[in-house]
Amino acid sequence: MIVFNSIDFWTGENPLQSLVAGTDTQGNPYTITPNGDGTATLAYQGQTCTLTPTAEGIVASQDGAVIGTFARHGNLATFTAPDGTTRAMVR
Repeated sequence: MIVFNSIDFWTGENPLQSLVAGTDTQGNPYTITPNGDGTATLAYQGQTCTLTPTAEGIVASQDGAVIGTFARHGNLATFTAPDGTTRAMVR
């Protein structure tokens, strides 16, 4: 999930709008593929999840279960898990 957040946060580009492929800081490959309905699929380390934009940010889900929500607040990006725990990073 950090992959998706990093793309939008550091580049300012919305990966839900066009195919994005690359590697994370440890060299692991990922792709984000638009689904044509406003959502996208993230493939990373053999796992896939659906990314859905909402008013609060981007919701990541896998097999219908919410994994967490990404949000950007100026120079701060957060990821909030379903249990309410939040991780943040400063740009």
